[in-house]
Amino acid sequence: MIISYLTGEASGYWAISISGQQLGQQSVSWEKWMNKLIENGEEYEDNFPIVIDENGNFSYTYDKNVSDYKEKNNIPSNLNAKETFYYLVDSLIEDGTLKESDRNLNRGELQKKLNSKGYYPPILVTNFEFTEIKNKNDWLESFVKKLDDGTKLEVKNTDSAKVAFKKIRQYYGIDDSLSDQDARKILIVRNLIKSQGYRTYYPITLASNVSEETVSFVEENAVNLSGISISNEPIRYYPNGALASHVLGYVGKIPSQQFLTFWCNYWPRLLGVIKYIVLQKKFIDLYLLIKFE
Repeated sequence: MIISYLTGEASGYWAISISGQQLGQQSVSWEKWMNKLIENGEEYEDNFPIVIDENGNFSYTYDKNVSDYKEKNNIPSNLNAKETFYYLVDSLIEDGTLKESDRNLNRGELQKKLNSKGYYPPILVTNFEFTEIKNKNDWLESFVKKLDDGTKLEVKNTDSAKVAFKKIRQYYGIDDSLSDQDARKILIVRNLIKSQGYRTYYPITLASNVSEETVSFVEENAVNLSGISISNEPIRYYPNGALASHVLGYVGKIPSQQFLTFWCNYWPRLLGVIKYIVLQKKFIDLYLLIKFE
């Protein structure tokens, strides 16, 4: 099999997974568990989009991603989404990548033109909104809950990072005695589980390539760590380096905030070109063969 020859056999590493369904059955001291990962120098999944710096300042990662994009492309930081879009267009007209007449195209056609030239501004042109800001608003607005006293807890997209953090702590009922830093460690796990949506029965990888010390800790404390498990994950080895990389491509996890966008925009197109899919299991390897029309 050509794909097998190009990618070779797979070695493995230890990974720690969590199960959302099982976690509800037993209380886990997540701040202590996360401290153990940090103590052992493990790298863990941290997609919680509110960060706290060493001075106790709160900020959204979404906002930072927008700022980083502007800085990388030499776009003034004070421009909104529409201004950013046309600033990029004007820059490309100036250097000859686009024609002057292209600026008169409607926003949809102009976006296609940019894409054809290899430029993909993270902006929704239907209403000129940064994709990251749309993702932030959707995420914040997902936290709505009726409290025991009958009042409604609602995180608004206008809330500052600090205010939103406080509300989300309350949403999950995190003990007020915990520091914000320790509370955030719990929220990292809770956010991972929440991102699964209706797929909470699927295990979620929290940390990969963990040390034997961490594996031993999990196994020794298995009784008190309900919902946490150790698994051996395969690592693909490429014996011929970059050979045929344009064919094999790259496979990665779709960020939870972008899953709906992928499903709506790309999956229908993918279905249109895939002729058939053959799955073949060999030892711990799962080969996915896709034949295109």
